[in-house]
Amino acid sequence: MDNFKDSDKVLFIPGWFDSGSFYSYRRHADIWEKNIDLEQDFHADIIIAHSLGSAAALYNFNIHKQGKLVLINPVVSRKNLLIRWLQSMSHELPDNFWQRFYLLFFLAPAVIKAWKLLRLPSRQIIKSIPSDKLLLVYGEKDRYLGERDLIDSALLSEVAIIELKGAGHNYGTIIDQALPGLISKYLC
Repeated sequence: MDNFKDSDKVLFIPGWFDSGSFYSYRRHADIWEKNIDLEQDFHADIIIAHSLGSAAALYNFNIHKQGKLVLINPVVSRKNLLIRWLQSMSHELPDNFWQRFYLLFFLAPAVIKAWKLLRLPSRQIIKSIPSDKLLLVYGEKDRYLGERDLIDSALLSEVAIIELKGAGHNYGTIIDQALPGLISKYLC
């Protein structure tokens, strides 16, 4: 799926403290800085969500049961989240100075929103999604934040699960370059 970032049919929900504009997505729901109603119909054929944005995408999918989901390094539980986040940040700080500034500036409101999102029954929602509507993508080097136990779950045995060599937790070049081919192969 070429030029998917410019498509009206694709929506990107970034991870915690991130913005879709950093990655040139025309349609993005920056839920960490804006008060976006997660119950609205996003009118997207494909929702790409990264990290904690995955919980928001699952919540919206559970209401509307529309479109297809690409969850990149999904974070869907509170279990040891603060410890996991601190470990991750010690190994994977954002590359860009402005992303680091953004990360600190929006910390408090994002923590509250993340805590609320992680109360949702994300694992039960995942179980209800048909396998042809879900793609899980993990970075090989994501050792702390990504919920690797989702891979081991028998409930996901039919779901396409892709591990990207060299990628970590952060949405970076490796993930960005792999997505068009993965979406075309598994969801189109």
